[in-house]
Amino acid sequence: MKKFIFPLLMIQLGLFLVLSISACQQTVPPQPSVSDERISVRGIPISGSEDTESAPVLASPFDASSLDASSKALPRESLAEGESSLSVGSSTPSVGTVTSIYDRLVEGDFFHTIPTELKVEEPIVIKAGIADEVTKEILDSLDIDEPISLEEITLYNPLNVELRLVGNPDMFLIEDISAGRKAVVANDADVWRWSVTPLLGGSYSLTLESTLSLDFPNSIGREQRLLLAERPIQVRGSSISTLRLSFRRYWQIYTLVLSAVLIGFVTRLLSKRHYQKKFSAASISQIQ
Repeated sequence: MKKFIFPLLMIQLGLFLVLSISACQQTVPPQPSVSDERISVRGIPISGSEDTESAPVLASPFDASSLDASSKALPRESLAEGESSLSVGSSTPSVGTVTSIYDRLVEGDFFHTIPTELKVEEPIVIKAGIADEVTKEILDSLDIDEPISLEEITLYNPLNVELRLVGNPDMFLIEDISAGRKAVVANDADVWRWSVTPLLGGSYSLTLESTLSLDFPNSIGREQRLLLAERPIQVRGSSISTLRLSFRRYWQIYTLVLSAVLIGFVTRLLSKRHYQKKFSAASISQIQ
């Protein structure tokens, strides 16, 4: 019996070492960062280490009649402060040059349909878009009937607009449906769509950002990332989905535990049979 126990113990030890090394070597994918090369929603360049200014999210469903036209005015005077810090290559444009560049951008409203609650492994389509002014007619033309949240005001280059939905890849599976760069000309609007599947229950957040293209003199172009909105989300999950996801994420540990249990069971069974045979042989010899 001893010749069976030792190999089984060695197999168990080998499985433990292999699975432990495999589990340790797995690294968590980094969460996409939105801190570098961004500007605030009002178009004032800031460094990546500073806090960004984000417009408040309207949690209630959008009502086009409630929009205040006076709130659409972006104070251009606010652009003068801090703009001179924007560098292009080795040179820094003057405040007047930067202001003229911003004057060629378009002011508009940004909207999105990010909910506040989701369910584990239940995909949902999230939509976002930009328009000169968001109205019910525009939303109907874009086939948007969900409650939206509105961000005022957003600067964008009408010939080169790109929106991105960013989330922790460990918590959300985000797939592009209608994404990339688009043109949003005057009196027009466009929409971006993503399929989002929560992977794990808990409190997380999704971030929407855009790429602001700035066309400087001498054919020098620069792109800056614009933080549009960051929405906290509560993801709820059932016990079955949680167990299924837990097995997918930690299958090495479950395999290790199961292997140890099976090896222990087989070892105990063989040992029991060995002693039974030994006891039977001893009993027979005593009878004889």
